[in-house]
Amino acid sequence: MDINTILSEVSEGYFLRQTLCITFLCALGYVFMWAVGSKCGRVYRALLAFPAGLSYFSAGIFAMLVVKIRISIPRLIFVYVFAFAAVVLTAYFYRKKTGSGIAPDLKSFDLKLFVMMLVISFITAAICCAGIFTVGLDNDSYYYFSTYPQILIKEGDLKYEFDVLLTDTGIMAVIINAIPYIFGFITTFGIQHFLNVNFLLIFMAALYEELGEMSDTKADKDKAAGKISTFLKGIFQDKAALISLGAGIFLATSPAYLTTAKWIMAGDYFMVFFFLIMYFGYREVKSGNIQDMPFVLMLFSVVVTMLRQEGAVMAAFLIICLSTLKYTNKRLAFAYLIPVITVSGGYYLRIFVFLGVRPLYAFLTRQKAMLIVGSLVLLLLYVVLIRGRVFIRLQKNFGIVIVLLLSLLNLTMLFVNHNRYLKNLYYMLMNIRLGNGWGYFGYFFFLFLLLAVAAAIVKKDFKLSFFDVVMTGYLLLAVCAAFGRGDSLRMGIGDSGNRVLLTSVPVITYAMVLRLYPH
Repeated sequence: MDINTILSEVSEGYFLRQTLCITFLCALGYVFMWAVGSKCGRVYRALLAFPAGLSYFSAGIFAMLVVKIRISIPRLIFVYVFAFAAVVLTAYFYRKKTGSGIAPDLKSFDLKLFVMMLVISFITAAICCAGIFTVGLDNDSYYYFSTYPQILIKEGDLKYEFDVLLTDTGIMAVIINAIPYIFGFITTFGIQHFLNVNFLLIFMAALYEELGEMSDTKADKDKAAGKISTFLKGIFQDKAALISLGAGIFLATSPAYLTTAKWIMAGDYFMVFFFLIMYFGYREVKSGNIQDMPFVLMLFSVVVTMLRQEGAVMAAFLIICLSTLKYTNKRLAFAYLIPVITVSGGYYLRIFVFLGVRPLYAFLTRQKAMLIVGSLVLLLLYVVLIRGRVFIRLQKNFGIVIVLLLSLLNLTMLFVNHNRYLKNLYYMLMNIRLGNGWGYFGYFFFLFLLLAVAAAIVKKDFKLSFFDVVMTGYLLLAVCAAFGRGDSLRMGIGDSGNRVLLTSVPVITYAMVLRLYPH
């Protein structure tokens, strides 16, 4: 019996291949972050390793598909080695020019942390792959995220015959779900569960860091100021740690989060990576280390853009929100806008121009693609030519402007087709009220909203924070995205508008806890 047969038999019983795949992606992400000189702390280096590795691996396959390099193991190895060398070289010159980051010499490689992370990752991955956690499946799960990925790997390239699959599915989600067919196992359930466990730890660490810095007591501030490793030690000693743990448990057990987290669709990956860009983009500015992790955030931006067909719109919205922070124009363009324009424009060119796809029904049409790219280019021009140069007073209150503009966009859609807009809004609210995937979260959200308004009145603090703007804008934009699909929504947990709203749950929870935190 050869080694492949033994591995296959063991894999069938213990999901060893998927466990090893997850561990490999963790190692890949950790090495990538070290190689590009990211300066985030030890805990974040370990927690971000898997998202970074998954992003790097998926982005490589995406690049091959766009430039028409047929997928095969030898070509994959060549592309990843070439891309890694190119990124490391670019990061070297970037650090040399900006004087930021850490030079990736072997002395700076924390081998002890690396080995510890791999051991913990392997054990956690084995649990996630063992069938303990349940999953949610529907027809789309089988058709778009099982059958399509199999076909994609078998063909090794995008084909005209894929038709509506190319226009109605986020290609990055398809690529992630194609990983099993590259490494020789069957499902991505373990990968998705591992990402969720990973994300919940990041969520609690991020909340603890922010709450600690908002605290009135010096002891709490000292614990949270870049010392996330004190979280477990101080969990019963300061309110920031206790509230962070409580919020993490609330999120992990709420039906609204679990609906997306266990559903084999694109929503879970989008929910996680959107939050990662939001928080770590914000954190770079607040910590003062604005050159901390540009290449990691660049990868996350690429993933978010291509996870859903409206991903480029959501990425653009997030970039506009980040532009309210003290980023330089070059940094915004380099880490966020140029990658988003490149990957979305490249994919649209491939499917609409070179493949000439013209399906009878399509969520993403050629006209919508042109509108998206055109809007992204205008945003780039704003960042490069206008931001920080003209309308200075207006830009100081740009968070409020973002909310007002999105409100105006909603009013415009109401005017254009009030029947469809009101029907969509009705179904969205009814899905929340009836608990279609939401459970009790909708009631908590409206209660938190009332408390937040009351607290603002009492404190006379009506200023919108960065997270308030992202949360409010996300909800307004979700209504716009639902309108843009071209037909009405419906009542039910699987409605596309309902699914988009559900992905906002971590953002809502985070923003609400910060708003209501007693300090």
